[in-house]
Amino acid sequence: MALSRTLLLLFTGNNMKYLHESQLSPVGILVKDLHPTQDGFRHPNEKVREMIEFVRQGGRFNLKSLVSYAPDKSNLLVAITQFEDGSLYIRDGFHRAMAIFLGRPDGMLYDDEYFLETLTYQRMMTPNMGMGYYTPFDPRVEVRASDFGDFRLQVEKVIEEQQDVLEFIQSNRHVYVRSRMPHHQTVQTFAKRWIGSNHDVS
Repeated sequence: MALSRTLLLLFTGNNMKYLHESQLSPVGILVKDLHPTQDGFRHPNEKVREMIEFVRQGGRFNLKSLVSYAPDKSNLLVAITQFEDGSLYIRDGFHRAMAIFLGRPDGMLYDDEYFLETLTYQRMMTPNMGMGYYTPFDPRVEVRASDFGDFRLQVEKVIEEQQDVLEFIQSNRHVYVRSRMPHHQTVQTFAKRWIGSNHDVS
């Protein structure tokens, strides 16, 4: 069942409750407790610092700013995935979420910078060729590599050659999957580790 971006599904026991985002926060979602789904940054640290400074200067990663900041991403707000147990994961937009956590005083992802989607863990663990989803993983215990673009190209080649694509994906999970480590638990724990190894970040 799909939800609009203005609704959040919460589970309390066997009961489900729908809440408007404004009932959770007047401005959006607190970033610090969101769960990353990737091993680390794809972009170099210098780029991440630029994003942090953009936020510190009052910038928002909304549709208006994305047109000039990253034209090829103008239709991609930060994607927050909620699973059946209520956990919230950053499916896409990890760099932006981290920049907001480190650069915005209230640490909030504003409601014009993200959208919410609901998925099941089984769906995330199942490849879908029709949707171009070639990198299934279990976000509870795994993260994906920071950059798996080359693997996607390999899968597309296998598809073109009409080989067994599901067998290829299963046999090569090690290329794009990493074990979830303690610093992958939340944006906050990841940021603490990243700052610890990048002393020029303040």
